[in-house]
Amino acid sequence: MKQGLESVHEYDIDYVDKKTGQIKKISVPVCVPENIGSDMCIDEKKIGEEFFTIISNRNTSNIAFMANTTNSSELIEACIPIKEEM
Repeated sequence: MKQGLESVHEYDIDYVDKKTGQIKKISVPVCVPENIGSDMCIDEKKIGEEFFTIISNRNTSNIAFMANTTNSSELIEACIPIKEEM
């Protein structure tokens, strides 16, 4: 994974709603596949006015994934980089 601020938006996606055709930018500030382990947990957090989904490793407490959405369809699409790197 790259270091520094230039990598903060590296995994952001444009999500196309299949029903409306609208495009929504999903911010993915954290995507670290090497933090995936056998005991993961998922949580929702409100940061400012935005809601994020955070997936972390219970054994190491490291965050593996964080996305600016709680919508399951958007999360599935945003998780593609993790699937591709595993």
